[in-house]
Amino acid sequence: MRGLLPHQKQLLYRSCIVPLATYGCWLWYFSGAKIVSKLKLLQQMQRNAALWITGTFHTSPSGGVESLAGLIPIYLHLKKLTKQVALQYITLSKSHLIHTLLSTHNAKGALPHPRSLDLLSEHNRATIQGPLVDADDSLMNVKEKFFPLHNANYPGSRLLDNFSDRFSFFDFNRSNLEELGNHSWKLDARTFSTHSSPDTAIIVTDGSVPNNSQLQASACYQIWHNGTLLNSVTIPCGRCTSSEAELAAQHFGLYKALASFPDDVTNFVVLTDHLPSSHRLLDPSIHEGQYHSIAAANALRPWLECSSLHKIEFWYIPSKFALCDCNSAPDKPGHSCCLLRKVHLTAKLNH
Repeated sequence: MRGLLPHQKQLLYRSCIVPLATYGCWLWYFSGAKIVSKLKLLQQMQRNAALWITGTFHTSPSGGVESLAGLIPIYLHLKKLTKQVALQYITLSKSHLIHTLLSTHNAKGALPHPRSLDLLSEHNRATIQGPLVDADDSLMNVKEKFFPLHNANYPGSRLLDNFSDRFSFFDFNRSNLEELGNHSWKLDARTFSTHSSPDTAIIVTDGSVPNNSQLQASACYQIWHNGTLLNSVTIPCGRCTSSEAELAAQHFGLYKALASFPDDVTNFVVLTDHLPSSHRLLDPSIHEGQYHSIAAANALRPWLECSSLHKIEFWYIPSKFALCDCNSAPDKPGHSCCLLRKVHLTAKLNH
């Protein structure tokens, strides 16, 4: 334990101590629970850990020391864990027994248990407390639907199970300048060949989540063919995370491209600044924005089955840039001609 750097101490505490101390918290941390003594012990534990990480005096204020140590307040961490567990209820299949205890809105058609929340009187429902009640209330605010047993998610029916050789991903180590230059040259070469190839189209995608709470996230895509911009669309996505906005942009871009080029184009080159969303787009399992993955799978499967020549490439492109109409090679090495114009697209919420 001696000789560790502050960030190593923080990693040790967050990965080993906190999970053990908060294990099973969703069973005893809920609204109205009498856990003042437990919270005091956890807060004292976190204060001691913050002092150990930062090496400050024992008289230092707790909140400031925890901030310097990069630790989230323990009560917020407990609240986050219990909320995550509650939201996992919605990902369960319809046959799961827990649905018999929930209210009708969250039961997914299951017959109510004699002790179900739905059969309680208003007085009993107002007085009863527990993790199940908190989970039922949290699920009322969830608008997204999940499909744990969707046909596209069965083993052997997924896109990557049947067409894994049709998808290619091109990324590089962003901390290595040499790899950055090589990736830029490869991207230039691929872009130039695509502009002159009638059977290949480029799809540039980007998702944007503004800091202003008055604005909603947006998904943007551009479709290029033969060096000409054919479509440039921005779609509001509501309040969502940046990864979901990126996922939506790739889904909408591919869907529009498939509708625009049903038979003429055999290859699509997708340029994105978030390749993890590209992998998630082809994975119909339960995750944030699962409906985008399922819709993309349903749209891509007929196109891939038409011909063995149909393929899709996903290329990483630096953030906040878009494709330009370029007909000549770049002047400076390592500077891609297709990385020129900033894309920042937001839309005002309609209340």
